[in-house]
Amino acid sequence: MTISPLYLFIAIAVLTAAGVVIVRRFGFKPHEDGGAIGSLVIPCLLSIYLIAVAMGIVIGWENNRQAADDVVAEATSATDLYWSTATFPENSGEQIRRELRTYVETVIRNDWPEMRHGELSAAGDAALDRLRASVAELPTLDQADALDRMVARQEVSGLVDKRIERADSAQDHIPRTLLAITAVTALAIAVLPFGMGGARSRAGVFWSVTNMLVVASTVLALLFLDNPYSGLIPVDSEPLEEALAGFDRIDQAIGRL
Repeated sequence: MTISPLYLFIAIAVLTAAGVVIVRRFGFKPHEDGGAIGSLVIPCLLSIYLIAVAMGIVIGWENNRQAADDVVAEATSATDLYWSTATFPENSGEQIRRELRTYVETVIRNDWPEMRHGELSAAGDAALDRLRASVAELPTLDQADALDRMVARQEVSGLVDKRIERADSAQDHIPRTLLAITAVTALAIAVLPFGMGGARSRAGVFWSVTNMLVVASTVLALLFLDNPYSGLIPVDSEPLEEALAGFDRIDQAIGRL
């Protein structure tokens, strides 16, 4: 699940304005900055905020790295299946290689844009079904053929498993409760300095603005880590693209066998 940048910026603007109004409405005085608010409330909010941000970044990063590892494993499974077709009858091997190429191309072209929204493409599902059907139709004239077919079916099952894992990772996100805690505490930390009454020096205003920008940037970074396939460091399809390019080299090697 991804968050629209437009909705995100609108929410931040509304919450910030509401926070400033609330703080000013309750009329905090300058001396309170060093009293209960400055010595207890703000440090507590800061602690909660830092813990929530750290947890969110770790969860988002782990989701991202796991998704990247899954793509590499999927590319490896596709390459293994392509190599295994060298022992198939010529017509069957050619058909399976063609179906496998089509599937990988469909994943790159159709799945990746959809995964930014937490889904996989119907075209990818259809291409994988055709590949599975082609493998299931492999002839088994003797024991060696039966063994080759069994290995191929296991490798196709591996592709199915990797697709399921990729579907799951496309729906991974940072827990919404954690995001809410981060947003609320960040809002309080960002707007409290502006809500204090009395005249403020230029240095005070500067550091208040700096504080708000730092807090806002960390929250934005957290939100952009929410989906492994979008945001700051999206997982790309490069391993599958490399596998697709490697199919040509495998074709040349099979031709020399």
